[in-house]
Amino acid sequence: MEQRAYSTFTVTKADEATGTIIGMASTPEPRGARYKLPVPLLLGHDHDQPIGAIASARVTAAGIEIVAKLTLSAGQRVREVWELVKAGSLRGLSIGFKPVKSEPISGGGRRFIEWDLF
Repeated sequence: MEQRAYSTFTVTKADEATGTIIGMASTPEPRGARYKLPVPLLLGHDHDQPIGAIASARVTAAGIEIVAKLTLSAGQRVREVWELVKAGSLRGLSIGFKPVKSEPISGGGRRFIEWDLF
């Protein structure tokens, strides 16, 4: 059985001229992140609905700072998502990851030491 978990992303800046979103992906173990850029940016975790890509990422102690570019020319749904971001109605995104290495946490749950960003 494949295990997956999700984290949140807080938008700190959005530039409509370029379709760029900058923000911080929260995770308790950011230094364990493995990824290969660009990472697809999906609508609702649906691989059939790409809306852009993560163009750069920087792992910090606070999380993963990313720069994503929405493909505004891709259609009406991407424009609708952009309008939600611009209006402040869509203030966060979620990221998916697949655990690579983990360990049990006393009292329940798992601590992800190394993981692949989707």
